[in-house]
Amino acid sequence: MGGQLNLEPIEQPLLDHYEQSVQDQLATARAALDRVLADTEANPRSLLAAFGQLGELYLLYDLMTPAGAALRNASALDPEEPRWLYYLAIQSELEGDLEQVVAKLDQVISLEPRNSAALTRRGNALIELARVDAAEADFRRVLESEPNHSAALAGIGRAALQRGEPEHAAQHFRKALAGQPTGSVVHHHLGRALRRLGRREEAAAELQRNQHVRVKFSDPRFEALQRLNVSREAHFKRGTDALYRGDPRGALAAFQAAMQIEPDDPATLFNVGIALIELGDKNRAADSMRRAIALDDDYRDPHYNLALILAERSDFEGAERHFRRASEIDPEDLEARVRRADALTRLGREEEAIELLSDVLAADPAMPIAQLGLGAAYQAADAPDKARSSLAEVLEAAPGAPRERAEAHYRLAVLAGRSSRGEAD
Repeated sequence: MGGQLNLEPIEQPLLDHYEQSVQDQLATARAALDRVLADTEANPRSLLAAFGQLGELYLLYDLMTPAGAALRNASALDPEEPRWLYYLAIQSELEGDLEQVVAKLDQVISLEPRNSAALTRRGNALIELARVDAAEADFRRVLESEPNHSAALAGIGRAALQRGEPEHAAQHFRKALAGQPTGSVVHHHLGRALRRLGRREEAAAELQRNQHVRVKFSDPRFEALQRLNVSREAHFKRGTDALYRGDPRGALAAFQAAMQIEPDDPATLFNVGIALIELGDKNRAADSMRRAIALDDDYRDPHYNLALILAERSDFEGAERHFRRASEIDPEDLEARVRRADALTRLGREEEAIELLSDVLAADPAMPIAQLGLGAAYQAADAPDKARSSLAEVLEAAPGAPRERAEAHYRLAVLAGRSSRGEAD
């Protein structure tokens, strides 16, 4: 570890536009650094820790100038620690200084030759600098230990495309997408490769699939940095990510943390409700949906999900009301209209249900759940011939809808039984 000579001063940035939780976090870290700087007998490791922590937080919240100074000080105090160099590389990447990205990652990789995240980041920077051979070498080093690394496969594809090898590029882009279909930006590169191969229709289709989502790769240091974020937005993202991973308990904790910062946010309340549904606590979920609706009556999703809960409780009046509101907010939401029709049927309002379902089927004749609902409405309205006709449509048109087919078979069997009893009578 080095001494404290030639350390850079750290400017005090304005924080007024940050959430109070972020301001408090940054103020605490700054105060810790100031205390160490004021202590002439402070342990050098304490100074390193204070510069490092503050540099990480400034970088996290895009305060680039003080972040760079704090991280350079940390690196000067401990030149053998690659973490500070890595975060300086990220800072340079965010500022668009690709030469500095490469320079800092050169140092990181000299200390950690098998750091796949550093190799991937350096490879991406080298591609942008048109240093194709060096970039491909980095990506191939990653593939030696992680053969299905989608970011490295996409990087090799980009290198091949820059060399004028579109067929080779397309092969690697397809492999990258096979491993990570959500990395939609690869569709853009694949489309360019196909266009160069003269396959214009395929190219156009691929280009249209690009939703500008980058290919993700495992990056433990960057992920550790993100976990320091105490903003409402960060908690909310952790919640949605946890729901996507199938972790409703983790999602609930994250959304509740977001609510500590912004208690009256309808989107957070709605997602609390979704997490509670996943956990089987539908009473609390319904309460959360109601609070979201009270704050924003034009928010379709809590209306729809509250209606589902009420329908399960056989509160069909409440379900019908909220399904109706959901379909008013989004007139294209055919499923909400179908579910509203089911509630109407169960309330004995078959004629309204039949009219509603007929409109839905005019918009989408191949919607099995609507055809099934129409059969159920006719059955409830004591119109067996029309019910049979609608239910038969389900069986003919819905090979990929097993639930709807099963219920259609059941209802047809009930109708057949009633018909037989009628003939016997």
